[in-house]
Amino acid sequence: MEVAEPKLRDADLLVDIRAVGVNPGEALIRSVRSAGADGRVILGWEFAGVVLQVGSKAKGFAVGTRLDGLTAENMKTAHEQLESRRTIGKIVIAA
Repeated sequence: MEVAEPKLRDADLLVDIRAVGVNPGEALIRSVRSAGADGRVILGWEFAGVVLQVGSKAKGFAVGTRLDGLTAENMKTAHEQLESRRTIGKIVIAA
C-alpha cells in the first residue's frame, strides 16, 4: 500500500521502512477496527529501516543510518510516526 510521504519537522527523522512486525495484538485490532474513510488500516508497530532525511534539530542520526523502532508509544503506524527518541535505536552488528 502506498501512502503520502509525511512532512518532515525539525526534530524528525524520515525513514525508509524496510521491514515491519505485525504482532497478535495488531491482528486483534484489525479484526475489530474498521478501515478509515480512505478504506485502509495499516499495521506494523515494530519497524526497521534506513534514515532518508534528518530534521534540523534531530541529533544522533545521519542519512544512511540503519535503525529499528517501535511506533506503538503513540499508537501510530510506522508511516505516521517519524521520530521518537525513546523508541528508536541504531542497528549495530558486531563482527
